[in-house]
Amino acid sequence: FNTGKKCEGEYPIYSPIESLHKWACLFFNSTSRVSTNNQQPIMAGKKWSKGKTRDKLNNACVFNAETLERIQKEVPTYKLITPAVVSDRLKIKGSLARKALLQLLAQGQIKIVAKHSGQVIYTRK
Repeated sequence: FNTGKKCEGEYPIYSPIESLHKWACLFFNSTSRVSTNNQQPIMAGKKWSKGKTRDKLNNACVFNAETLERIQKEVPTYKLITPAVVSDRLKIKGSLARKALLQLLAQGQIKIVAKHSGQVIYTRK
């Protein structure tokens, strides 16, 4: 009976249960693997991240007096004016930003640079 200790010039011989245990641990990549003397785990498994989350926007869905005043005062001074820029800076929804820009265009406070089906770009006058 060999105890698994290494003799001179020989490799250790493990019992069939020990060798089966080592093979199974290597093959199945278990997180509960322990060394042969049961002291500590050999390797931990992969930890999955929860994923990145984005903060929810709380943009206004109706105009109020303060927002209308800021649109009339600040927006015509922007160099690049798009619905996305107005929506982001004034914290309003995109549909409100589009309506406000059409109103400023009709008043002549801004001018159109490029118009596309999905994007309109304005600039100051």
